[in-house]
Amino acid sequence: MAYVLSKFEVDDFDSWKAAFETEEGAGFRKQAGQKSYQIFRSADDPKTVFMLVEWGDLANARRQAESAELAEVHRQSGGGPLDTTFLEAAGSGTVD
Repeated sequence: MAYVLSKFEVDDFDSWKAAFETEEGAGFRKQAGQKSYQIFRSADDPKTVFMLVEWGDLANARRQAESAELAEVHRQSGGGPLDTTFLEAAGSGTVD
C-alpha cells in the first residue's frame, strides 16, 4: 500500500469538509484509486488540516496528487496549497 500525507490550511473547516464528503467527491477519489482516508486537525490551529490517504499503488497516488483537476477541486472547496508527502508502509503495531 501507498499513502499520501497532505497538510493544508482552510478558511472554514466545516465548509471544506462538507465539499470533500460529497457523493461527487467520493466518486472522484474512488475512480482515481483511493482506498481510504483519515482527516486530522491541528490541536493548536483548527484551520490546519492533515489528511492521510491510502492508495492501492504509489503511481496512482502520485498521478492524482499532481493533477490539475485535484488542485482545482481542492481550491474550489476552500483548501489552501497542499504540502504533500508520499509514503510507503514500513510497519505497524499495537501497544497492549
